[in-house]
Amino acid sequence: MSAVNQPRQQDADAFDDLLGQLVDELAMTPTVEPEPEPEPEPVQAAAATAAPNAAATEAAAAPAKTNTNLIIGIAAVVGVVVIVIAGMYIMRPEPPPPPA
Repeated sequence: MSAVNQPRQQDADAFDDLLGQLVDELAMTPTVEPEPEPEPEPVQAAAATAAPNAAATEAAAAPAKTNTNLIIGIAAVVGVVVIVIAGMYIMRPEPPPPPA
């Protein structure tokens, strides 16, 4: 029996060695090439220290927010509620006649 197990053990050891070599190679190989560092942008001293123009500031200001979507949503919900309540009122059952 030991003669049969010995080749299997040698095959398993050889496989483990090859697998270990593959893992070592993969660990040493970079997966992605490193990106080059971006060049620093030249600093413009005059433009960086100058105060922003008032007209440019107003033009760049965010537009006024509108609540159009909110108003439409609220109106839709109120409309659905009114229709449901009207339907309940119209479809209500007739009261039973009083006993004679």
